[in-house]
Amino acid sequence: MELATLPVLVGGLVVVIGVLFAVAGIGQLRSWSRLRSTSAGMVTSPGLAEVEGTAEPLHETLEPPRENVDCLAYDYTRQERQHDHDIDDDGPDTEWQTTHSESDSVPFVVDDDASNVVVDPSAANLLFDAETDRHGDVKHTSKRLDVGEQVYVAGEARSAADADVATDGRQYVIERSESLLPPALRSITEKPFVVADTGEKKAERRLLLRGVGSVVLGVGTVAVVVAIGTGVVG
Repeated sequence: MELATLPVLVGGLVVVIGVLFAVAGIGQLRSWSRLRSTSAGMVTSPGLAEVEGTAEPLHETLEPPRENVDCLAYDYTRQERQHDHDIDDDGPDTEWQTTHSESDSVPFVVDDDASNVVVDPSAANLLFDAETDRHGDVKHTSKRLDVGEQVYVAGEARSAADADVATDGRQYVIERSESLLPPALRSITEKPFVVADTGEKKAERRLLLRGVGSVVLGVGTVAVVVAIGTGVVG
């Protein structure tokens, strides 16, 4: 590979990443637009459903890293601050580098005093509050849904007979069907699937902000690469 082609390949890769961010953001904005016109309620038939209640275990619970709590879904990241010792006029550069990340989830029940619906959140868009614990140059960030916490779920409801999860007699399951599409494209072509550790209105606001942020980041990334490339060519 010639060195002259390396910047082109790197630039192309960055453009692809930017486009994926933008597409994912558009998918989230599409979900927000669709959900804001409806309200959470009792699931009475298969199809797009929204429920709000308390998250309770179906069979098992999880224990996230560094936390002695029972939860039903979590996303954990450990980052270390890296110091650039080449000091320039602006002082030393630092950046946070991810050294470990993991996530897990188990099916759970939404108890809304009307219909106990089972949720399999394994392929959901998780809108959880982030808790950050920092010690010196190490930062731990945890997002999770705890047992007994308020939860809002929007997604495709299926009858228990058609679902892939045991329901213990409950009539409906909210889950995402298997797909070969990457998550960014799924959000464009499929029905919304959102799980949030809050109420309906706040969950929709999080979805809106995340969608706008992803679109701005994606479009901005592509614009910067194009501008640099145009300047180099020119």
